[in-house]
This record gives sequence, structure tokens and C-alpha cells, in this order.
Amino acid sequence: MRNWILILIALAIVFIGITTKKLFFLLFIVPLSMFWDKKKDA
Repeated sequence: MRNWILILIALAIVFIGITTKKLFFLLFIVPLSMFWDKKKDA
């Protein structure tokens, strides 16, 4: 479940980066990988 929240946050960051035409917002996606849940939650 936590992975879906991280994906939504990443999509929001991409959307903000595209709409403001400032690509440095994409650098905020990199720290999200630290919170990625490695276990299978199938």
C-alpha cells in the first residue's frame, strides 16, 4: 500500500515539474526510493 502512495507523490512531483517548466523538481523523486517497500505485498 505504501508503494502506491509513493507513486502518487512521484506523479504529483512530475506534474508540478512539467507545469512550471522547472525540471529540478524531478530531483525530488530520487529520495523517494529510500522509502520504497522492498517486500512483496501481493
